[in-house]
Amino acid sequence: MIHPLDLLPKEYRDDSTQDEQWSKEEESSHFYKKDDINSPINMHTTEVPIEKIEKIVFMKEDAQRELNRFSKANKIAKNLAVKNIKTFVKKILHYLRNKSKTRKGLQQIMLDISGDKLFNNQSLVNTRETIKNLTCLKILSLVFSTCESITGVGVERLTKGLKSLVSLESLSLKFVNCKLLTDVGLEGISKQFKYLRLLKNISLGFIWCESLTDTGLANISEKLKSAHSLQSISLSFMECISITDIGLESFGKGLKYLKYLKILDLKFEQCEQITNYGLTNLSQGLSYLNSIRFLKIDFSVCQNISDEGLINFSKKLELLVNLQEIILLFGRCELIGDGGMTSLGQALKFLTKLKSLDFDFSGSKVTDLGIKNLSEGFELLDNLETLLLKFVQCISVTNAGLESLGQGLKNLVSLRVINLNFYGCIWKSTEGLENLRNELKDLPLVENFSLF
Repeated sequence: MIHPLDLLPKEYRDDSTQDEQWSKEEESSHFYKKDDINSPINMHTTEVPIEKIEKIVFMKEDAQRELNRFSKANKIAKNLAVKNIKTFVKKILHYLRNKSKTRKGLQQIMLDISGDKLFNNQSLVNTRETIKNLTCLKILSLVFSTCESITGVGVERLTKGLKSLVSLESLSLKFVNCKLLTDVGLEGISKQFKYLRLLKNISLGFIWCESLTDTGLANISEKLKSAHSLQSISLSFMECISITDIGLESFGKGLKYLKYLKILDLKFEQCEQITNYGLTNLSQGLSYLNSIRFLKIDFSVCQNISDEGLINFSKKLELLVNLQEIILLFGRCELIGDGGMTSLGQALKFLTKLKSLDFDFSGSKVTDLGIKNLSEGFELLDNLETLLLKFVQCISVTNAGLESLGQGLKNLVSLRVINLNFYGCIWKSTEGLENLRNELKDLPLVENFSLF
C-alpha cells in the first residue's frame, strides 16, 4: 500500500516551512479546480516511482493520525492541516490523469470528500475524467459527505466514467446529507452495472438524502439482473424519508437474479413509511439466495413493522440453510412482540450452520413467552460461536425469561462470545442475572461474556 504522503516531494518532506506555502495554495485553489492541471506535483522528485503505485487512500477521519505518524518519519510539520492533504491528493490524481504510464499499475483508489461545500457537479465531472482511463482499477471507494452542491445530475455524470473500468471488482459510493441528490443519480449508477462484468462487491450508501424516492431504488433493483456476478451487496437508505414499501418490493424482485450472492447488508433505519407489506415483499426475494452466507437487515425505528411482517420474514429466512452469520436490527419497533419471536425461533431450527447471531429488539413488547420461544431455536445451533442479544427496555421480560434463555444456551459448546443486554427490563433482578451467568459459566470455549 502506498500512502499519499509517501509520494511527497523532498522539498515538502524536509522543510517544515512549506506548511505556509500549502496553506496559501489551499486558500486560492479548489479540489479538482480546472487550473490545477497546469501545476501538477513534480512526481519525478519522489522516492517512490509513480509507475509502481497500486493504491491511493485518503480517508479524512484517519488523515490527522497519518499526518502525525509520517511527520516523525519524514520531518513533516505536525500541524499540517487535513485540508492540505486534500490539495496534495488532488495533484496526485491530476498527475494520474495526464500520465498514461501510471494507468497500468493503479488498482485501488479510496477518497473521502467530506464537508466540502464548494465541491459541485463540475467537480464530479473532473473526478470522472480522472478515473475513467484507469482500466486496471479493481477497487474504487468514494465518500461524499455534506457536499451540499452536488445533485442527481452531477452524480449521473460522474458515473459515466465507470463504464470504462473493465477490471473493477469492488465499487463503494457513499453520500451523506447530500440533500440535492435525486433519483437521476441512482439511475446513472445502476446503468453502469452492465458494463462492469467483473464487479463482485457493491456498496451504496445514501444517508439523510431526503430527495431520494422509490423510483431510485427501483432503478437499482431493475438493473441488478445485469450484475449477476455480484457476491456482495451493501445498501443503505438510512433516514431517506420518501422510501416506502414500493421500493422494498422492487428490490425484493431484483434479488432473484443474484444466484451467486453471499453477502447481503440492507439498512433502512428510520424509513418510517415502511410497513409489514414492504418487509414481506422483500422477504420474497430471500428465497432465491441459496448461496448466501451473511445477512444483515436493519429496520430500526421503522415503527409500522409488527409481528405480521416478522412472521412472513421468518418463513423465508428458514430457507437460507447455508447462512453462517445473521444480524437483525429491529430496535424501537414497538409493535413487535411474542409472535415475531416465536416465528424466529422456528426459523433458527433450520439454520444449523450459523456461527454468529446478533439480534436487537430493544423497546419492543416482547415478554417472557417470546424469549422462551426464541430460545428454543438456539438449541440446535451447535456451530454457534458468537451470540449478541439486545432487549433493552423490554419492560415485560422478567427472571423467567432469563431462565428460559439459559436453558436454550447451556448446551452450545462452541460459544466463544456471549453478550446479553436486558438493561431496563424492570422486572428482572440481580438474582436472575446471576442464575443465568451460572447456567452458562461451564461452557468450555467462552472467552468473552457480558451480561447486563
